[in-house]
Amino acid sequence: MSYPADNVLKVQNHLENSYTVGKKQWLYLDELIEKYESTTSGVLKDNSFMAHIWVIEDGITKKTIYWDKYIPSHTFLPLQVYLKILVLYVIDVENMSPAPIFEAVTTFMNQMLPIIMSLKSPVLTASRGNPWIPLSFLSSADISVIIDQLTTKNGALSVQLVHLISYMEKMQTIKDEGLAFFSLGFVTPWSEQQVSVSAWLNQLKHRHNLIKEKVPFSPLSNETLASIVEPSLSFMDELSIDPTDGIEIDSADLTTPILSILNCIRAIRETNDFSHAYCAIYISNDKTFNGLVDKHKEALNKVHPITAQYRAVDEKYSQRDNTIHKRWFNELFLLSQIAAVWIIALTTGLRNVDLRGLKTDCLHYSEQFELWFLRASIKKTKNTIYIPIGESTVKAVKLLNWLRFSKASDFLIQSEVFSFHNIADEEKSYAVLGGSTLNTRLKWFGEHYDVHLETISDDDTEATCHCIRATLAGFIGENSALAVLILKKLFGHSNALMPDQYLRHNSLVKKQRELQLERMHSETASEIALSIVTGEVSGSKADELLKGATVLKNKIRLENESLTEMDLNNRLTDVLTEILLSDIRNEQSQTLLTPMGVICMRASNHSTDSPCAAISNKAERDKAGISRAMFGALPQLPNPGQCKGLDCADALATKTHSLPLLRQFDWYTNTLRQFQDQNRNINEDAQQFIDTYYPIAVANGIEELAIAYKRKYGTVLNRLYGKDRPKGYFNA
Repeated sequence: MSYPADNVLKVQNHLENSYTVGKKQWLYLDELIEKYESTTSGVLKDNSFMAHIWVIEDGITKKTIYWDKYIPSHTFLPLQVYLKILVLYVIDVENMSPAPIFEAVTTFMNQMLPIIMSLKSPVLTASRGNPWIPLSFLSSADISVIIDQLTTKNGALSVQLVHLISYMEKMQTIKDEGLAFFSLGFVTPWSEQQVSVSAWLNQLKHRHNLIKEKVPFSPLSNETLASIVEPSLSFMDELSIDPTDGIEIDSADLTTPILSILNCIRAIRETNDFSHAYCAIYISNDKTFNGLVDKHKEALNKVHPITAQYRAVDEKYSQRDNTIHKRWFNELFLLSQIAAVWIIALTTGLRNVDLRGLKTDCLHYSEQFELWFLRASIKKTKNTIYIPIGESTVKAVKLLNWLRFSKASDFLIQSEVFSFHNIADEEKSYAVLGGSTLNTRLKWFGEHYDVHLETISDDDTEATCHCIRATLAGFIGENSALAVLILKKLFGHSNALMPDQYLRHNSLVKKQRELQLERMHSETASEIALSIVTGEVSGSKADELLKGATVLKNKIRLENESLTEMDLNNRLTDVLTEILLSDIRNEQSQTLLTPMGVICMRASNHSTDSPCAAISNKAERDKAGISRAMFGALPQLPNPGQCKGLDCADALATKTHSLPLLRQFDWYTNTLRQFQDQNRNINEDAQQFIDTYYPIAVANGIEELAIAYKRKYGTVLNRLYGKDRPKGYFNA
């Protein structure tokens, strides 16, 4: 039944008497009920439209709406029918996943409806024959106030509820004028303000201080990855890879363990016209199916064994012991799909939205490079990237292509995988529209194999596709010095800052960096300690360290007089190493090698300017207008790039670390020899070279520099390397 728009407006404006209005409304309502009672698509496959309870079970979760618990049909029938139509609209027209919509409707009935019913004029509520007030009597301001109240009360924002209200407004576009009895003229606050739902939600979050600090996504641990990858690969291990086949599964692939069973299930369903209620019984008792299950029992037990819980007897099933519950079949198909998604996600690092956007034309093979590529459209940067992929990823793509529920849709990952109803709407895309849906399925896959997908962050954040992305970034960061460049290409970033963020805050990279620092610090501390014990140290800091080492050595000897000189030195080296390493770990001293070939041993709490930083610090003070006294109240970091070498009181030269000084001394020594040796025996080319550049060297004062350098460093280097050079070599 339908009505002209002008009549609808009359009803809405109450220009007709109550009896006439109520009669038209209830006639239309009864016709709607009759229409949807005969519908078998969508959610109504397993539910009656007017049932008091609706249940969906997709192999992952079981969601229920208890209609009569919140809106009893004897007084709330208009509202109940309207909400049921809304659920069907959101799932069938907007292609949304049923689970979050069920939750949103339950939240609406449980939290929002009591507030609406407490208003002066409750909407969509009437006993039979009496007119009801349409949803449009709630103004946009009313909606805003209600959402504000709920957010304040709960201390949290129900995003799903807000989106459900947005769909209430959107459903008015359905070409059925009779629906105007329910909601004609309903306007949301965001539409009135002419902003998007997301922008309005952001405003609401700011008002209620619900803006969370954005933290980097944390990667998964290696143990978790191993526990996920092993069962995932089991679904596709024996699939073939042939460039001539491309993305298609060939006949040989259909004989592999898991795919042969899946293919058998699908074939039985497609070639038999029996009721979906008894479909599991027919497949369970099929000889071909049972033969394949027995043949591939070992492979099946690895991924999805037929345990006792799947033999549960339902009133729809026969009492035969070998009947398998239909949930097992749905889960096997879904596990196969998510196994492939895991492999693609882990090897490509694609974002959630870009994974869901993969199409059947994404797989490519390059004859020139003999490489497989995955073509992906990156939504965030609006560009297309080609990602080199290995054999496992190629197999995963091929498996996803075969598993597509609707062959008319070119989406690789589809919201439905298998159905006993054997109905695929060719006009639907079956795209997985919600990012939370894919994350939920990835998590469910882990739970199925008793793997808790905790990340390695301090607060054990639950994993998402972005965590998988961070895991790949961390692996590359650990194993490649070109990580930023690789991630820029792989992740489709438009600049080098984004991949740097994935690496800078990545727990795996941090851990690797900490291991490298620990190794470097341990090595440095050990080398310095050994140099002190052997007396191969020099510079202003050397005398102080040698005195301390002597005190320690005497203390160790007193504690154990039986130690030999070698054992004593080894013990002293160990003690000094621990002391130095403790200072480095606790950041009590800088202990860093400078470009001048000395180790800076400056104390971290030193507040005066170091010689290397004095000039730059003064410039900063002058620029900022800060007094020296105020500036000096804080510890000042040294500036290694302006190191003064052995002129600094904190500098330590060791035989291991000061080799650059020795090499420079050698160069100056050889230069002086060329200047001062009048009996040089050199060939003609060398003579010509010296004749050409000797005047330049003289003009630039190289001889004076060489003399000054030898005078300055001769004593220090003689102390370190005197045994390695001829006698008198280091004399100025």
